[in-house]
Amino acid sequence: MLRATAFLALFFFFALAAMADELQDAVRLFESERAKTYAERLPAARKLAAFKDEKARRAVLVLYSHEEDANMRAYLLRLLAPLGGTEVKAALLAALGDGKDAARQLAAAQSIRGRMDPDFTRAAVALLAESSTGQSLATALDHALATADDEESVRWLAGPGLAITDPRALLAVIRTIGKLGAPAAVRPLERLAAGPEGKVRIAALEALSGIDDPGARRILERAMESTDADVAAAGIRGLARHARTDEALATKILRYLDARDDQRRLAAADALGEAGVARALGPLVEMLADPAWQVRAAVIANLRKLRLAEAIDPLLDRLDAEDGRLREDVLAALEDLTGQTFGDSPANWRSWWNAHRDGFVVPPPRQGRPAAPKDGDTISGYYGIVVRSKRVVFVVDISGSMSAAATEKGASGTPPAGGAPAGAKTRMELAKERLEAVLVSFSSQVRFNVIFFDSRLDSWRDALVPATDEDKADAIEFTRKQAPRGGTNIFDALAAAIQTEGVDTVFFLTDGDPSAGQYTDPDDILREIGRLNRTRRVKIHAIALGGARPFLAKLARATGGEYVEP
Repeated sequence: MLRATAFLALFFFFALAAMADELQDAVRLFESERAKTYAERLPAARKLAAFKDEKARRAVLVLYSHEEDANMRAYLLRLLAPLGGTEVKAALLAALGDGKDAARQLAAAQSIRGRMDPDFTRAAVALLAESSTGQSLATALDHALATADDEESVRWLAGPGLAITDPRALLAVIRTIGKLGAPAAVRPLERLAAGPEGKVRIAALEALSGIDDPGARRILERAMESTDADVAAAGIRGLARHARTDEALATKILRYLDARDDQRRLAAADALGEAGVARALGPLVEMLADPAWQVRAAVIANLRKLRLAEAIDPLLDRLDAEDGRLREDVLAALEDLTGQTFGDSPANWRSWWNAHRDGFVVPPPRQGRPAAPKDGDTISGYYGIVVRSKRVVFVVDISGSMSAAATEKGASGTPPAGGAPAGAKTRMELAKERLEAVLVSFSSQVRFNVIFFDSRLDSWRDALVPATDEDKADAIEFTRKQAPRGGTNIFDALAAAIQTEGVDTVFFLTDGDPSAGQYTDPDDILREIGRLNRTRRVKIHAIALGGARPFLAKLARATGGEYVEP
């Protein structure tokens, strides 16, 4: 009966609207295939996407209203969204409120991105506050909110939006306000920054750092003096851009380099480096002798940001003192500040610097790979990235797509039917071979672990283990047993690796996009891994098989690691 009603409605529609022949043909083809599966009907549905006028909007609205297949209804809703109009808006709002039709609800959330108005904004926040809203839907709503930049939506977000009590929805609103930089939100954010919930307090301070308003700065300065180390660190980080031009503020931040806790000290080092405060050189150099390697790593990175020739001598001194990961950091800083490459040889560096120090001008920043090992050193590599660390975790993707041939490179990473061609090595086979070669080369001074992941994690050990012959053999045996399966849980795998006690470097290999785990959106993963790694300072090298993974490149760059696409 429903299908007959749809045909009758379309009959009168054709008669009254005098559709173009091409549109009529596309509609008739779509209607003729209603008995087929969703996948079989997609080609016909895609033909409708070519039409963008009012007649097309009305035709697709009729088709949408009579569609029975949930996935096709979601697809038609996506076609309708860019066509606009009161009826389309009503359809999108109705879909957002329909918790029984998950496909259509997600389609609506994805479709309102870039089309936000006060009604969509309120609906998105309300849906985020519902406990039944899953992670994929929440991510889509979060992205949509980030585009809610019309005046009325911003006013609502800065007022009632910041007064909601649900933590997830509130955090989404706070992040949106921070991206929009709305001065009207300063007072509500001040209230939240003084509240009892730690995560909300930090998010509020981070949002205030993006608002160009004197009141926002005053709140950040008060936070900097908080007795809570995390709050104080958030305040310090938020003031970095102001310290570029405010000498008095830079002086205040300098004092926190002597703080007792690492949160404040690291935040101060980062803020001074980001602001390019030359006066920070001396205090930062003194911190190169700090017993905590994380502090020394932060100092090396920020001396590099200052771009001062006076930093070269102290860095050369550390070249003799450091090994493993931090020696790699010092070499990278020296190469960047001098524009020279002398490998891992302190004598060669000293000889060159003694001849060129007078009047030396630091060149513009460059992105370069770490120097080659010095003569006599045996340092292994994984997919072309030198493994200098002596406290390292390897994280290797074993999802189903790793059964594709190692030579194939495509954006999806989807394996061909039947896996790799006969005789060709799969991505997994090659990844395991290269991992075995690295493990065999390790000396007993190295401590390591291996984590394999698909939808879940399979860790060889619960902690770093010395690379004895027995343990290396056991890790290799564990590696050889792995087989492709499941999805791609990138966040949980990375989180487990960087939270391993004592680790300073992670090698992360994948051929896919995130599809499982606590977070599957790349922006969420970058944000949360950044939060977890803020004081840990673990370097993440990323290997992307089967195509580019821009968010992994961002992750590697943010942690001082390398990114390669073999």
